[in-house]
Formats: sequence, structure tokens, C-alpha cells
Amino acid sequence: ALDGKESAVAASKLLNSETDADVIESLLEIVAKGGTDDALVTLQKYLDSEDRELRHRAIATLRRLKNVRGARMLAPLLENSDHETRRLAAEAVGQLKQKSVVPALQELVKSDSEDQVRAAAARALGELKDEDSAQVLEDALRDCRLVKCQVVIALGMLGRKDTIPALLAQLREAAP
Repeated sequence: ALDGKESAVAASKLLNSETDADVIESLLEIVAKGGTDDALVTLQKYLDSEDRELRHRAIATLRRLKNVRGARMLAPLLENSDHETRRLAAEAVGQLKQKSVVPALQELVKSDSEDQVRAAAARALGELKDEDSAQVLEDALRDCRLVKCQVVIALGMLGRKDTIPALLAQLREAAP
């Protein structure tokens, strides 16, 4: 029987020639469970894919791999033209604790056109516990309700006492 790493290596090789989306998804699961660095090379092909569904499956796989290098691979997707790809990438880099993406996340919080992307980026900044993002997050308290909720959570994750006045102001604001 194959162990996890051997299975992942075999699945990675099969991925290079597979075209069926369901089979690819199953192989990506095997790759994720094996958790090898070689899997990252294979996954890059799917992150770069024009096929939105395959790209999203690759993001989910990288998230499960919990590999810091995987987070670096996701950084370019924070600027993808597809808002769902940007949202998924923001969620994943936050969970993978890759601080090198902080400037890109801050920019998403400030200027992305989609509420869900701004909210995911705010939450990711909280998960990264980036102290320098406190002001960006406080400024985002003026955003829509979805973003505000994630900003409050993110500021709570930072645990900075100087953000308490901004959080108290949110509590005093009437809910719609």
C-alpha cells in the first residue's frame, strides 16, 4: 500500500495529464492529504488556470495543505479579475498566516469593488494579527455592514486597546 506522500506524488503526476474536472478534484484531495512540497508545483498549474472552478479547487487545496509557501503562491490571486477568486485567496492567506501579503490585503480592504472581498481581506488581516493594519481596519468601519462586522472581528483579533473607542462607537450605532 502507498503511504500519504507516495500517493500524493502519484496523484501529482496524474494531474499533469488529467482533463476531467471530477477526477482532478479527487486527485487534488489526494495531493492535499499527502502534504508534500512537490504538490505545490502541481497546484501552481491550477492556480494559473483560466478555468475558474479548477482555480477555486486549487485554492481550497492549498488552504488545506497549510503550507506557508502555498500562501505566497496565492498572493497574485488577490489581484485576479474574478471577485470570487480574490475572496477565496484572501480567506486562504489569512488562515495560512503569510504576512508578506499584508500590503495587498490592506489595498483590498481600502479599494476592492466587492463587499465580500473587502470583508474577507479585513478578516485575513485580523488572522495575521498585523498591528500595522489597525488604522486601515478602523477606517473600514465606515464601510457597509458586512465589512464592518469582519473589521470588528479583525480588530478584536489584534487585541489592541487603542482600537476600543472605534469598537465602542460601532456598538452604539443602531443596527438596520
